[in-house]
Amino acid sequence: MKNFKVVLFTSLFVFLNTTYLFSKSNENITCPVQGSQTINVGSNIKKVNLKLYKKAENFFIEDVSNEILFELFGYDEKKSEWVSLSIFSPKKTNEINITQKTKIFALVPYKNCEELEIEYEKNGSTLTISLEHLLIIKNSKSYRTIKNTEDSKAEMIKFYCRELKTTTYSVDIYDVEKNAYYYNGNIVKEFPLRDKQSIDVYLNEPDLIFKIQTGDSSQNPEYLIKNDEIIAEATHGDIKFLGLYENQVYYRLEKGDNPIYKNQDILISKSDWKKPAYEINGNIYYSIGNTIYKNKGILKNINQDLKDFSIGMNDELAYIVFDENADMLLYKNDLLYAKASYLYRPTYSPDGKKFYFIEGKPRGGYYNAYYLYGDFPIPPTTGFTLIGDFKFSPNSKYIATYVEDLQAKKWYILSGKILGPFDYTSEDYHFSDDSKTFFYRYYDTKTKKWIDAEENLD
Repeated sequence: MKNFKVVLFTSLFVFLNTTYLFSKSNENITCPVQGSQTINVGSNIKKVNLKLYKKAENFFIEDVSNEILFELFGYDEKKSEWVSLSIFSPKKTNEINITQKTKIFALVPYKNCEELEIEYEKNGSTLTISLEHLLIIKNSKSYRTIKNTEDSKAEMIKFYCRELKTTTYSVDIYDVEKNAYYYNGNIVKEFPLRDKQSIDVYLNEPDLIFKIQTGDSSQNPEYLIKNDEIIAEATHGDIKFLGLYENQVYYRLEKGDNPIYKNQDILISKSDWKKPAYEINGNIYYSIGNTIYKNKGILKNINQDLKDFSIGMNDELAYIVFDENADMLLYKNDLLYAKASYLYRPTYSPDGKKFYFIEGKPRGGYYNAYYLYGDFPIPPTTGFTLIGDFKFSPNSKYIATYVEDLQAKKWYILSGKILGPFDYTSEDYHFSDDSKTFFYRYYDTKTKKWIDAEENLD
């Protein structure tokens, strides 16, 4: 009887503990971290895929200048505690291997974000988490960097959650309480802060000239603004700023016949939107069909299919055409300069003394390798999968771009120097007004931070 009581007690103890553990493992456990979303999948997961939908309210992730991070937690049932599995950036898809037995996960806003919505699905031992409406960014230092346009003399301007400031003028030009852009205290245009989809700054010395593109629909308005004056208003993506000469703003409206304006007056009633247009010392260069014009006069008639062109000083002309075999020919001063299957982006430096272009060569499948020609510190035999915008120093001595090489390493290429490799590069690179410093950003996966760096030039 005594042995029976021992067996009965032991069995009851095991049963109660098993029942307790079973109920404990299936109860709804919620991660206590503020803003977290808990997922109880009910079975052990060995791999978590994190997929991103790259839109954050009305802002695109690629435009966000500060680092936004999320943290993935897993619940350790043995220790009855939450364990951090990974901290990651939403700028790429992540795959995380899970080594411990984990049935409950939580996704948490980690830095510079307060809200997120997720969807998830389980396929065997793989959990896929999709971030849908990603972020509402609040109380972060700066979440958009306003970039200089190519050949601009402007310094970087930061767009903050609370204000938009320029270093040179040291004045607020957006008031979040009034929902308005204002200049020197005068309201110029009212629109909500969240409606600003992108801002391109062209000049801030001696005049502040920039374009505000609102919303993300093709029907949303955009504005070209000079100081306290709205120069042009159009729909999304239609305004192309060309330049400022003798206090007159030149731009093209890329709709209809693509007219070119000087302030509110039409200079050229028709141009080709597929080709570039330039303002140089008050002269306008553009094309219609295979003819390149200077103002209203013909600069060059071309008897081949014109693909692209560029203008240097003293009307020096470079252009790319297709020949009868569909090869591309690059002419400079009417002399054949290069021939290849793919040629792109003929570009003069602002002083007209240097010339650059890109050649594309097939590298298998539908992809090309791209090669830089000009005074870059690399041989043209070095190929890239990606080449960013050409940006020049104000004195035209230096040119910079960012690239990704064929081994997926990322670099900045600067006249006379190569910087990198980096885990990630950024479009936010520019020169100082005195052309003595190059400013750039890169991502360090070890510290999980974007680093603001600078390079002193000779």
